[in-house]
Amino acid sequence: MVAGAVALAGILGVAITPKAAHGIVAAMVQVVNTSANPVPTLEADAQTAFVVNNFCHFGGPPDDTAFFCDIFPLFQVPAGKTAVIESFTGYCTTDSPSGTQDFSLRFLGPGGSEALITIPASTVVPSSIQNLSFAALNFKSYASGGASGAPINFQGEGTSNESTTDLCQVSLSGHLVSTP
Repeated sequence: MVAGAVALAGILGVAITPKAAHGIVAAMVQVVNTSANPVPTLEADAQTAFVVNNFCHFGGPPDDTAFFCDIFPLFQVPAGKTAVIESFTGYCTTDSPSGTQDFSLRFLGPGGSEALITIPASTVVPSSIQNLSFAALNFKSYASGGASGAPINFQGEGTSNESTTDLCQVSLSGHLVSTP
């Protein structure tokens, strides 16, 4: 029986020309985009999406002060592009009971002027080990890459001198568009 199936497949393979076989296969896998059965597509914006994650310790470079946790740069916007920033999340752990005051993003806005977004931190969530402050924000802002590329910098600001073991973890996402 198996030999018969193999023989039939061989005969059909020889009998059907490649053009006819292509037509049969195309008919079997034809994709139709209808509202009842939509075909998944990817928007052009999604093809230039970016998600960056990073962390810093209080008292580290470039400020070297225990009040700040810096990531310079968090993301580098390429020359001739504009980063459409859409989402920020972050948290900081601190020894001080008052926690983190705010999270800041600094970058070149449209037209090359400096832009600053300050996101207030949550009320401190205490624990037996460290205190946690966090923020999450969906928004839309535009960071210019200018003619030679430009950074988006992050800074977490503590409410007092923090230990160098205290840290912030942040995530930024969006997509790139060409600068007109």
